[in-house]
Amino acid sequence: MEADPARVLEGLALACFACGARHGLVLVLVRSEYPAALARMRETVGHAYADGHLGPSVRGTATALDIHIVEGAGSYVAGEETALIAGLEGGRGSARPRPPYPTERGLWGAPTVVNNVETLAAVPWIVRHGGEAYARRGTPAETGTKLVCLSERFARPGCYEAELGTPVRRIVTELGGGLKDGAELAALQVGGPLGGFLAADARWAHYNSGSMTRRGGNLALDPVDFLDLHLDDAGRYGVRDGEQVTVESRHGRALLIARVSTQTAPGQVFCSFHFPASGVNRLTSDHADTVTSCPEYKVTAVRVAAP
Repeated sequence: MEADPARVLEGLALACFACGARHGLVLVLVRSEYPAALARMRETVGHAYADGHLGPSVRGTATALDIHIVEGAGSYVAGEETALIAGLEGGRGSARPRPPYPTERGLWGAPTVVNNVETLAAVPWIVRHGGEAYARRGTPAETGTKLVCLSERFARPGCYEAELGTPVRRIVTELGGGLKDGAELAALQVGGPLGGFLAADARWAHYNSGSMTRRGGNLALDPVDFLDLHLDDAGRYGVRDGEQVTVESRHGRALLIARVSTQTAPGQVFCSFHFPASGVNRLTSDHADTVTSCPEYKVTAVRVAAP
């Protein structure tokens, strides 16, 4: 809404077209904590009316589309769709029981479509380039991008758009520039006030929805399996720290993240005892040692190569 408000308005117009609305009234709720976004959205709406993109006859057609920017109270729960509608109607921004759902009875009792600004802003790009092109972004399981907000504790705070599946390490170090004053990362909060905290080693994980219970964040980070190898072996294989590598054995094949150090013995590699991607990708035993409760690792010849 601050950097490219026209894209949000275009997404709103396309959403109205997709719904078959000949006469559309669109209200955009912007919380009062974001005065720059309010000003930019209102300015852009004014230009859209002047250029004929909005109004009683959009671009000389029979379609009418009006967009109003509403300043909302600073309430986290107001992002819930029924609470948002209540706020737009002038009431308290509290969630309402469902059903009825907003698509049946929403704003002022009329059928209402509620979408996040982030979703609407992606629509123009998808319409121009096609769904297949958008699906190539992200991961096969979760396509597309996600906005990531980095707080003032980062060297380069701000809002960034990252593909789903982007390594958290890249978000923290490349986009955010690491922490200010060279501070060490102790924990990472994901998902806002209702999210969870991730341990510092989560920087090796990938940013996607995954399982909330495995890592503790709302948009959780799927665990990533590692291949630990010695610095000399990494040079021989042409592998760099943090890169994805293929590990193959007679038991199967798996993609792992390389962790290069001098702690692993030269000529040996260590990898996880189970690869969740495939039931047959097991380089070691499933069984745990009865004393230590650790998995019983076994020696297997493997081949390491680029994916």
